Amino acid sequence: MWDYFDNFYIITTDGSKFIKDCYNNLIATRIPKDKIIINSKPKVGKNNVLKNGCGPVCKAINKTHTEIIENAYKSGKKRIVIFEDDALFDKNIQTKLNNTINDLKKLDWDVFYFGHSSCVPIIPKTKNIVTANISVLAHAYAINFNNHNFVIDLINKLKNESLYCNTKSGGIDCTLEDIKVKKYAIFPQVNFQPWPQAWKERISFLTKITTFKNFLKLTERLLYLPIFILIIILFIIIIFRNKIFKHK
Repeated sequence: MWDYFDNFYIITTDGSKFIKDCYNNLIATRIPKDKIIINSKPKVGKNNVLKNGCGPVCKAINKTHTEIIENAYKSGKKRIVIFEDDALFDKNIQTKLNNTINDLKKLDWDVFYFGHSSCVPIIPKTKNIVTANISVLAHAYAINFNNHNFVIDLINKLKNESLYCNTKSGGIDCTLEDIKVKKYAIFPQVNFQPWPQAWKERISFLTKITTFKNFLKLTERLLYLPIFILIIILFIIIIFRNKIFKHK
């Protein structure tokens, strides 16, 4: 199953409290040890997000994503997967992963998410895969180096701070969100991280009552196109029904 990908990279920092769990999680998901590469960098300060863009941690993480993608591309890799060290797979998903990767092999794709947050209705592509045209979060994703123009464009954009260090969350998340290529995701998603710092600051009330995993699972279901259409239809019926009752 996992032999479809050349390597699996974990982005972490020296002394990270997450790295051990992340590594063991990948091993438990049957990813070969010899294919896992831990990319550790020195800590650069607090995990803060500036009002006008991403802070030093965001910039450092983005730089590491960029280095991994560029070095893997230049060394002739075909497909890689990148994890941030707080990203964890759910348990008992081997059959799901196997079926999904078999589906993925039949598609022409550039970016594939094992975990993400969609901003638009999610359109089914296969039984296990959906479109991810406008998705944020890049804590567990794969890059296909087959499309050379896309890879070069992605690397150049990541190296240009003015393109990603803006009022958004910044970094790899927004760069992949904005770039127009063939992006897909596993459905339902199987890899999650805790609430990101930027989200904690913006919707702190929500972070106190539920986990990020539960939040993403709920929004994913609500945005799944067949369910989304049903919700819209029900909403229209309720509105018209209320108008009819008012006239009576």
